[in-house]
Amino acid sequence: MKRIIFVSFLIFKLIHSSFSIDLLPFSYGEKWGYFSIKSKKIIVNPIYGYAFPFEGNFALVKIDGLFNIQDTLGNLLLNNNAKTIYTEDNKKFTIILNEQYMLFDAENRKVLIDFNKYEKLGHYNEGLISFSKNGKWGYLSVNKDIKEVVPAIYKNAYRFKYGKACVSLNSKYGLISTNGNVLLDFKYKGLIFFDAYNLVKYEAKLIVDKKIGIFYDSKSGLIDTNLNLIVDTIYSHIAESNQNHIVAQVNHLGEEALCGLVEKKTGRVIIPFKYKTIFLLKNSSYVAVNLGEKWGLVNIKKTIKEKSDSLIYDYVSQFWDNGVGEVHINNKKYLVNTKGEKVVNIGFEDIKTLEYGNQIFFECLEQGNFDECIDKSIGSKVSYYTINGEKIW
Repeated sequence: MKRIIFVSFLIFKLIHSSFSIDLLPFSYGEKWGYFSIKSKKIIVNPIYGYAFPFEGNFALVKIDGLFNIQDTLGNLLLNNNAKTIYTEDNKKFTIILNEQYMLFDAENRKVLIDFNKYEKLGHYNEGLISFSKNGKWGYLSVNKDIKEVVPAIYKNAYRFKYGKACVSLNSKYGLISTNGNVLLDFKYKGLIFFDAYNLVKYEAKLIVDKKIGIFYDSKSGLIDTNLNLIVDTIYSHIAESNQNHIVAQVNHLGEEALCGLVEKKTGRVIIPFKYKTIFLLKNSSYVAVNLGEKWGLVNIKKTIKEKSDSLIYDYVSQFWDNGVGEVHINNKKYLVNTKGEKVVNIGFEDIKTLEYGNQIFFECLEQGNFDECIDKSIGSKVSYYTINGEKIW
């Protein structure tokens, strides 16, 4: 099997130490390349099946349905394209090729764990990576040496976050520390990290109902990463969480689940449980709500009054850190802020969001669709905008 390319490593390190990444992916027809935000010039010609945004000095690219890693000079780091590549820090990559697993350090062009060493490898994060042996999962410490720090005894083992990992044993979930100490006993049907603040816990009890039959009635609650109870297991599901609020669902027997917004500190219901969907908007006092076929934006700091014209959108997509998002009106897509004001006064056929470090850019198509050849001959026009509505290309 061919190995990773190690040539020109010294040149790579010298250039990257002072190289300021300003590359964004763009599409031309069915191929993708990269252009410079600063110079407005094409740096990498559109030769890939798909090109992902750079995070740090590396980006994933797709070639003939498989993946490779590219640096900012356009060099591919792998001689063989891989079936799957995943990463948390965009420095160390888990690579799957021919059902074999490898951990690769892209910064130092170094194989940390070679193929055939372990049955499977999970996501590397916080200096540890999960591994499987005889169908069970444990953890390896990835420092100067690869060392087993948690034995392979778990049915499931998820990536470490904030020094803790969710694992399962005998069909129940618990929480362990980096040295394998049990922090939360194995008594939950499910346990997942939401964010830096909270974990969701799931509990279930067997219910017999004459109309519906026998089923497990699952309830969700919230604990913080210090294992303090935030919200007891009283909701059917907890869909989202931030520092101050949770989006919860209630589901009465035989009825559709309804969403509401709950204040963490007091447990007070801020938005009543009557919406089909609610999702939180980053760094904003607004939330997106869906009732029937329409969507709207609601300011949670003000008294909510139901108005016939408050749900005016066909769809509300994700909003980003400074409060700009995508909404759909009459088969057109617009960029708006949380007050509903248009950031760009043009309705687009399609919008793709590109994350570049801490910045967000929008690839906007004014006519046609992204699957067509994008050139002047068919009248399609792709433009790139910053999150503030500035057109950059």
